[in-house]
Amino acid sequence: MRYISTAEEYKQGLDLLQDSAELALDSETYVLRQHRNLVQATALDPHMGRISLLQLKGRQTDPCIFDILLLEREGYDPQGLVDLLLSRKKLIGHNISFDFKFIKRHYGVIPTNGFDTRMMAKLISNATGSKFARLCGHTLKDLCRDYLGIHLSGKGNLQTTDWYPRPTDKASQAYWQKKLEYAAADINYLFDLHDLFLEVLTRPLPYSPLLVEDEIPCAPPGSTDYGLGMSQLLTLEMFQTAVTAEMEYNGLPASQELLQQIEEVIYDPETDEGIRTEKSTELCDALGLETSETFFSDMRVPTERSLKALNNPITLKQLVTKAIAVNMDSSQTHYIQRLIDLLSEHSDGESMSFVDEDEADRFRDILVLSESDAIQSSQLCKLVLEYKQFSKLYSMGLSRFINPVTGCIHCGIDMLGAATGRSSSSAPNLQQVSARTDIKIDRPLSNLFPSSTNYDALIPDWTPNGGLFKRSGG
Repeated sequence: MRYISTAEEYKQGLDLLQDSAELALDSETYVLRQHRNLVQATALDPHMGRISLLQLKGRQTDPCIFDILLLEREGYDPQGLVDLLLSRKKLIGHNISFDFKFIKRHYGVIPTNGFDTRMMAKLISNATGSKFARLCGHTLKDLCRDYLGIHLSGKGNLQTTDWYPRPTDKASQAYWQKKLEYAAADINYLFDLHDLFLEVLTRPLPYSPLLVEDEIPCAPPGSTDYGLGMSQLLTLEMFQTAVTAEMEYNGLPASQELLQQIEEVIYDPETDEGIRTEKSTELCDALGLETSETFFSDMRVPTERSLKALNNPITLKQLVTKAIAVNMDSSQTHYIQRLIDLLSEHSDGESMSFVDEDEADRFRDILVLSESDAIQSSQLCKLVLEYKQFSKLYSMGLSRFINPVTGCIHCGIDMLGAATGRSSSSAPNLQQVSARTDIKIDRPLSNLFPSSTNYDALIPDWTPNGGLFKRSGG
């Protein structure tokens, strides 16, 4: 292990890694001192934190730990490091889009040569339909344990430790040495995992026409074992690491004022008023559930028991099935929307366009409804959808996800996050925001997108080819 904290050591480290076509990469980050008083402050956010250590390792070299915090204080030239990262054939990391966001923060670039062992493992899990792999997990510790038989130690306290302080005495120096050993261990096994996953993913399936070595873009040479035949897909998925990092880094412009007004219009917890209350009361009346008067007015609202029934998918499905005389298999949004479409076709006198015989059998009860019953059933289903949409939008609380530094919402994006292998987002899950929800705001907004004034917070600290640091030190 090489610990690099001076300009001379920095030059030697770059020279050592220059001959390595592929590099394993990881980083340790810290929260900037000026943001530590913020509730949302976290070392996982490139806009509130910075890189403390950047770990790089070639196949034939020892781990090189670049102390970026100390190098920045010494006024080093980042151009050599940027050139090294961008010119490699591969940068291999675990959840490497995280590291790429911080590289963008420091150096103004996001490499497009990343290979993510976490995503490679998920591709294998999804392709083989392995629920066991999902249960075992896809963290670096999980993969080293399950695929290499190696149990990484020190992933608890050292993983969540503060990476800003530097040793000032003998005792802290010993602890710092342990932290450096932990940081080095994170990249020691990335090549082994990458090579193992690459073999499985890129070799063609048995009896596949892709048997010519030159026709397989990512296939390792000299292998005769068959794999999953996903070489082209792997290339595309790995490129997505850069796209994901860019999207997460930039975020979405948002208005705290607008989102808070929307939440108040949907539901005001102090008075029990709002669109959600109106829709839930209408729904209770339609389904025969109890309502009661509020303390503030004679307006009627659902009782606690009625709300539990509306928010329980199984109970709601049973209540709606009884009310519309059509057997419902589910109360999920897409199912109800399909039911509304078929009811509308039936009430208009059109022949219902079923997708297949299974769907025709599933919705056969609609055929016996009269035109007026079909209209009423459709209206009830629309009311159920509206209530579900407003409830979900309110419960998401989008305003709390606005980054106080950038004024944007920076959700997490996982290109293989869903159980079906599709992409997903988190904190917040933007895929749950309905695009058809109409909400009227009566109060004028002072500034629709105030975050546009905070775009300077997205500008990197340094840009290649002669860029300058915006800040001094940490």
